Amino acid sequence: MEQYLAGLGSSDEGDSGNALFAWSGAILIKISEDTSSTSLGVLSDDTVGKLYELLAREYSRFGDWKFCTQAYYYAAECRASSSPSASLRLYMTAMVCSLKAGDAEVTDRLLAIAGEAEHPDPAVPFFVDLIRALHEGRMPRSCTGEEMVSLAEFGDHVFGMTCAVLADRFRLAGSHDRALQFGRAAADYLGPAGADGWIVGNVEQQVALARAASGDYELALRSALVAWAKLDSQRYRACDHTQRLSLWKNMAGARWVALSSALALGDVRTLVELIEACRVQSILATETEVFDNDEEQGTQKFEDRSGISADGSEGPSDEAPDSGKSLPSLLFKAMEDAQNSNKLGIPSFVTYQGFSRLAQEFVDQDPDLQGKLEELPLEYALPAGLFWSSHIENAHMFWYVARDGEVVSHGMTDLRVIQHLTPILTALTGYSHGSEGNLWNLPDLTAADEVEDWEPFRDLGSWRSVEEEVVCRTIGNLLPPALVELINTATGQTPILTLASSRELSCVPWAIALMPGLDTRLIEHVALQMWTSVRSESVRRRRCESREPEAGLRRPFLIACDNPDGTLRDRSIGSSIKDGAVRLGTYAGDGPALKQVLLRSLHEIGSNTDGLFFYRGHSRHSIDPATTYLPLQDEPLYAGELFGQLEGGIPFAPMPSMVILSCCSSSTGALLGGEGIGLVAGLIQAGADEVIATSIDILDVSFTGAFDDFLIDGIRKAKNGHAHMLRELQLRMLQEWKIFSTRGGQDWSEDVLDPHPIIWAFYHAY
Repeated sequence: MEQYLAGLGSSDEGDSGNALFAWSGAILIKISEDTSSTSLGVLSDDTVGKLYELLAREYSRFGDWKFCTQAYYYAAECRASSSPSASLRLYMTAMVCSLKAGDAEVTDRLLAIAGEAEHPDPAVPFFVDLIRALHEGRMPRSCTGEEMVSLAEFGDHVFGMTCAVLADRFRLAGSHDRALQFGRAAADYLGPAGADGWIVGNVEQQVALARAASGDYELALRSALVAWAKLDSQRYRACDHTQRLSLWKNMAGARWVALSSALALGDVRTLVELIEACRVQSILATETEVFDNDEEQGTQKFEDRSGISADGSEGPSDEAPDSGKSLPSLLFKAMEDAQNSNKLGIPSFVTYQGFSRLAQEFVDQDPDLQGKLEELPLEYALPAGLFWSSHIENAHMFWYVARDGEVVSHGMTDLRVIQHLTPILTALTGYSHGSEGNLWNLPDLTAADEVEDWEPFRDLGSWRSVEEEVVCRTIGNLLPPALVELINTATGQTPILTLASSRELSCVPWAIALMPGLDTRLIEHVALQMWTSVRSESVRRRRCESREPEAGLRRPFLIACDNPDGTLRDRSIGSSIKDGAVRLGTYAGDGPALKQVLLRSLHEIGSNTDGLFFYRGHSRHSIDPATTYLPLQDEPLYAGELFGQLEGGIPFAPMPSMVILSCCSSSTGALLGGEGIGLVAGLIQAGADEVIATSIDILDVSFTGAFDDFLIDGIRKAKNGHAHMLRELQLRMLQEWKIFSTRGGQDWSEDVLDPHPIIWAFYHAY
């Protein structure tokens, strides 16, 4: 009972992690102690049934229909004898969730259970017939509004989700009016009844889809934004990253309608805001343990900042207690999710032209947020030169182009017409541990694509080979015509093109993309740099406005942290690494690359001090993006820690003005957290103005070491910034790649000695 009540309190406070931990722990206690439980851990116990139901409702928040189906089923089994009416309601809820999960076998089983019992309430056979028709792919018989409202007696979840599923089926069948009728009726009933926001959000999402399908874009946009706010607000509970992934998938309809409706209405302001909202989600708000020089332990809270503490604790065992019982897997799933939960703060909303429609929807849902939501003006953060931002939803790329801070063009590209795109992007991101392909919205593979075998290392090896041209031409076809025209008509100094790519395009070698209609590469026309977010770019801009670096000087090489865990090949004797004032690594004569030694060195240098920090190692990625880290000799430096601040606003890990990360996928960050918990954004928050990082897992070969030296020497003496420096270096590599390829013969079975683009084209300036 103590765990039961503790879970209720945690859930009310927005802490799903501790709620799941308490409730699943209470169930395990009861199952372990009670000898009457079955081999599946089902007790004839009303309280245990309520605990299972609470687990189910918590998973329903995040659209995890598979696990909430299981939990509702166990809840129904536990309450079958003590409360038949409650058990019936739970079976009905499990049926709806199983439909959402697409689990045909489970739906069959639940329908069989329902068909065996007698139900005096006429609403029950009506519901069962409706579910059976939907399950079998038949359009249900004509049902009245009164019949649907009669389902409300079985709870908001049964009524709301049944209406949502029914509206979805009618919409897919082309009956948009019927879909809108059921969706609108449910929303109008559930809202005044005080139903949970996530239930209303799922219904409003169907309303938005139906309105968009019938061409009513103004009302469709309004409903989509309401659904977006109600569903998205669940992600800021304390929960696991996988639950946020599930929720992101569940609210895809609202994002699609909002973006496509804004475009159809010509509402550029809203379109721009929503594209950035899809890219920048939120920041971590947590605590980390720190040690002072006397090695006394203390804690420092990071308010409205991001930090992460890794205490080395392991998750729960997947073995059952010593009770001889086989336990439901969902209990261990709940315990694991609880162990991995973290807290996301309310997001900083992007404003464009002084207003945020999303922020207003969040305030309408929760008036207590009025005046508490930070708003970041996009106009201030946009860089000089050309800027291209994109987001891919439902196999369509929404984009806008700005020039010198002013949006000049926008549109949508149907990616289904770009041949080879999906297999090529899939092959490229196969080189990146930081990608999360389960969230992609690319077109499905065609029959032709499925028989093609794209392998970037092989296909990009030979300049102007058939395979290389197909890859680079396909990438180039992603460039919007409006952007291509701006590039081709640019005069004077080489323009800078800043790219704010969607997650699906994070591993694209833009430098060697073939310009549409031309035989030249993108890097021959522009200097490329990558965008992190409005938040990070605003921080960097404010910092740069207050300090200008001295021109014409060879900037100091402050720290070299090279191969700290000893897993990479040794450096050449003449490497530029020897110029580092502080050298941390595994080679003879250098200091130990311990975390405390690195932090001490960084604090002695100070944040944003003019100079270079170079790191080479194997960056590691986790399902929780906050725990992406840079390995050291003892314990790693986590991405989340880069956002942390000590007393007086001092960064937890202060960074000098220039940073080079030569390691695996060091530029990738949280795909559901935008830049909020990425390595590059963390470096910028900690003081770096110029960052060079990689978008894939760079090969540990001889050429990589030589290229690192070129980067170190180049950024230290760069007069026009790191983007122009990297362009000059990549143009040099482009020429050497051509020369080497035309001479024929390549043998990269053991090492790469020459400028293969699989290495140099994937370094990006941030």
